[in-house]
Amino acid sequence: MRKVVGLFAALLIALGLAQVGTVQAGAAPAKVTGTWSCTVPAGYTYISMTYVTNACGGGSAPYYNVEAPRDQLYACTVPAGYTYTQVISQYNICNPNGNGHSFYLRVPKDELYACTVPGNFTYSQVIAQTNICNPGGSGHTYYLRTPRDGLYACTVPTGFGYYSSYNQYGVCNPGGNALTYYLRKL
Repeated sequence: MRKVVGLFAALLIALGLAQVGTVQAGAAPAKVTGTWSCTVPAGYTYISMTYVTNACGGGSAPYYNVEAPRDQLYACTVPAGYTYTQVISQYNICNPNGNGHSFYLRVPKDELYACTVPGNFTYSQVIAQTNICNPGGSGHTYYLRTPRDGLYACTVPTGFGYYSSYNQYGVCNPGGNALTYYLRKL
């Protein structure tokens, strides 16, 4: 099977239907989205991968279906500047030898439930859910908020202090008490 995949990759390369090789970091490839490549350029992600023989430097090597990151894309990695709202386990998509994770990418914005809290955001609630942010188990989902003066939040972001704090059950800690802060812009 690997020999067939290697021959298929070689055929695609010969026909000019696939991009193979290394793209230098910072270089903007003319057309990367929707192509197969031996590497994933900086700032990009991939939506599936396989292994090819004798096409990416000899021997068996990873071969990636490269995509530019965008809102509402299932991808195998979460690029900088993105969060995700769901992760699913799929067979032979992001891991050609078994199960791998695909992340539902989202551009972070105010009032979005997400699995991570990007650096420029805070959150005002966290809930425990099964099979959303952790396939096969429980994980936390955060209600993202853009920091602003007078917002009740679970964290105090850089550039903010707080007027007061409240110890609440089940808001910033789904299984117990945690402080909620009334933010004040510094």
